[in-house]
Formats: sequence, structure tokens, C-alpha cells
Amino acid sequence: MIPIHITPDWNIITRTILPVVWNPDLSPVPTVPVGTAPTTFSAFLSPKNPTNGWLWGVGPVIQIPTISSATLGSSVWGGGPTAVLVYLHGPIVAGALANNVWSFGGTHGPGGNSYNNFLTQPFVNYNFGDGWYVGSSPIITADWQANGTKWTVPIGADAGRVYEPVHDDGRTWRQAIAEDFAEFRKVGLVKEGRPARFQASDRGRAGADRLVEVARPRSQR
Repeated sequence: MIPIHITPDWNIITRTILPVVWNPDLSPVPTVPVGTAPTTFSAFLSPKNPTNGWLWGVGPVIQIPTISSATLGSSVWGGGPTAVLVYLHGPIVAGALANNVWSFGGTHGPGGNSYNNFLTQPFVNYNFGDGWYVGSSPIITADWQANGTKWTVPIGADAGRVYEPVHDDGRTWRQAIAEDFAEFRKVGLVKEGRPARFQASDRGRAGADRLVEVARPRSQR
């Protein structure tokens, strides 16, 4: 997601998904095993700050026909409404995203490329200390034009650990970039937030060298 600040109190948050699909070929008729499916672009108008832990967003969703094969989706553009609701409280992040996309034209019936699809993604995440977390975020879909079963409801959970790359001197990469950016301003590499004409110096090169050090997890330092 990419936030775009439009006023001190409001953001537009964009979300773009380009799926790469792998379909195992188990049939006697060869199919396309790997390719791109339609791209989904969403734009949410959202307040900058949460209220009592709640944050929301609403806006349009557009389906772009970026398919590499007719077996991987529709070749017709589509669109509809989308919304997201998020709750933030201490180590808990929970909420849900939902949208419904209708095709802008297309043909109906078997083998047609029109569609009317609903998607919702409830999610919950609990963050432990030292980067550990558990959560679940199933993607539930409904094909309103399907003749038989319309709903797909997966069940699952995930767990893992997040590592933040650090330098050998203990600084995180965010700290290193901020500190070296300030150093570049002092030696004339950057002026008032804009790139300046390059002025080589031993001090500037030392700062640049630190930016390209190999990052590794804190546990391996």
C-alpha cells in the first residue's frame, strides 16, 4: 500500500495487486501453467489518524485485464466499490477488506468473459515481542454468476518473525539512512531536501560506504 497525503487530515491509500498464477497441468490437454492474472487497483480515502483505535477507508476498485492467457481470467475491464476497516490496539491488528467488481461489458454464459465477483478478507494479527507474530487473513470470494457453488471460504493461519536489517554498528537501516542523509547535506551532496551537484569528499564517501554494508538479522551480529 502507498499512502498519498492530500491534506493534513486525509490520505489516499493505493493498493495494487498483480497476481502471478501457477496452475499445475494434470489434464491431457496442455494448459498455461504459469502466468499473470488480472491486476486489481484500489484507492481508499482515509483519515490520517485513527479514532479510538479505528481506521477506515472507502473508494473505487478497478480490475485491469493483464492476463497472459485466457485460462487465467477475463480480458474485460471492471470496477466497483471497496472499503476497509482496521482496529489497532497494542499488539493487536484486526479488520476486514471488502469489494465487489462488475465487468464493463463482456459476454455471458459458458465461456463468457463477463463477471460479477465479491471479495472479503478478514484479518487478525497478534504481535509478540522480538518480532514474533501469529495471525490469519483468509481471502473469501463469491462468484455471483456461477451456476453451482458460488462461495470459496479458505481456512488457515500463519506465524513468523519479522527481522529488521541492522548494520554492524547496531544501527537499523532507517537510522543509518537518516543519519547519512544529514551527513550528505553537511558536505554538499544534498541541499534542502533536493539532490545537489555531486561534490566528492572522503567524508561523503565514508557515508555512502556505510549505506551499502550488508544487512543481517540482529541475532547473527
